[in-house]
Amino acid sequence: MVIRQALIPKFLAKDIENLRIAETDSPGEWSFLRNPHRLCLRKIMTTLILQMRIMLSGQTAAVDEELFSILKDLRKKISKLKDVPPFVIFQDPSLEDMAIQYPITSMSFQNISGVGAGKAQRYGKEFIEIIKKYVEEKEIIRPLDMVVKSVVNKSGIKVYIIQSIDMKRPFEDIAEAKGLEMNELISEVEAIVNSRN
Repeated sequence: MVIRQALIPKFLAKDIENLRIAETDSPGEWSFLRNPHRLCLRKIMTTLILQMRIMLSGQTAAVDEELFSILKDLRKKISKLKDVPPFVIFQDPSLEDMAIQYPITSMSFQNISGVGAGKAQRYGKEFIEIIKKYVEEKEIIRPLDMVVKSVVNKSGIKVYIIQSIDMKRPFEDIAEAKGLEMNELISEVEAIVNSRN
């Protein structure tokens, strides 16, 4: 992932057999050596964690169409009561993420794409109740539950890392809490991801 991220701005070049520092005068190439700066590993790590959660759960991130429809109906009902367009409540991608992650707590609800603390406070209770009822009725095992159950016997630190990233804690805070250097934290995350390959 880091190499892929370095290929995008052409800091590195790749041909069929080799990976090398780019040599041409195109914008971005060699400029990294003259003017070093950080690559955004947080985005890379978030992508890795999402892939890890999907791999560990043994499932693909498919939207639960029935729940998605229920959530759209709830959004429509709330939008009529508040006299605002439905997208002001939540946009479709947020509802889709809810129908993948099944957030049943306020904290997990705030981790949904497009849901901040304000929206969670204004509308979260009704959505969480509907999702929780749906999960119980359908006896659904949520993706996060699968991740924690499948990893819990491997290492407490791995469980802590997964849960912390799910709660969108900064990587610096996670590393500090467990007394890890950043490269050690990245190695742990890579080990989690690679453990299911």
